Amino acid sequence: MSEMEYHMGKMAKMSGFDDLSREQMYEKLCILEGFTHLTEDYEWVDVFYLNDLTEKYIVTDDGAYKLIEHKNMGESHSELIHNHDGTIDFYVAFYNGGADFSEAIEDELKQLDKE
Repeated sequence: MSEMEYHMGKMAKMSGFDDLSREQMYEKLCILEGFTHLTEDYEWVDVFYLNDLTEKYIVTDDGAYKLIEHKNMGESHSELIHNHDGTIDFYVAFYNGGADFSEAIEDELKQLDKE
């Protein structure tokens, strides 16, 4: 069943991912986590999602982010805050019948770039 989800935490942009395609980023993160073999039935994005790497990383068009802190919360608004140490605090709300956590973060990053 679809419902609203609210997430709060901190993430840091990872170096070495800026010029990679999404598939290359998924591959690099999977290998980093020890998933080094790909069967003919799966692509790297499948390995990424099937092994719950979404609990550790966010992959966007502009790079990959490591989740430092992450918890599911309960209020309804979205906000990203750049910290002096290069990390980003996040609080995102989204309807999980139309988006997922990574997409919600990516949408907020795009809004932040426009400001």
